[in-house]
Amino acid sequence: MRQFFILVVFSICSVASLMAQNISGKVVDEKNAPIVGANVLLLSKADSTFLAGTTTSEDGDFALANREDAGTLIFSFIGYHSVYHTLDGNENIGIIKMQVDEHLLDEVTVVGSRII
Repeated sequence: MRQFFILVVFSICSVASLMAQNISGKVVDEKNAPIVGANVLLLSKADSTFLAGTTTSEDGDFALANREDAGTLIFSFIGYHSVYHTLDGNENIGIIKMQVDEHLLDEVTVVGSRII
């Protein structure tokens, strides 16, 4: 009876730890430098509704609580193309490389005038 009780407790702890896993990875630019403050959004598999979000750390790392209905991650940052990653059950996404958006403005000129 004691062995059965220990087996039940161990099984419950194992299931709880599997459900509490995080989705993690690292976001870098074309030169493998970390992108600090990139947005990471987790969308639902069924209807692409927002489930969770975070920003990357100083090292470009991120972690989100995994959800059963998780389907897509979106990585975005000003000056870079957004990256869409479909989740396949692997919690460690690895390295996400973002490409610079070449269609940025070269300069902005602000002109002020007043009526005399």
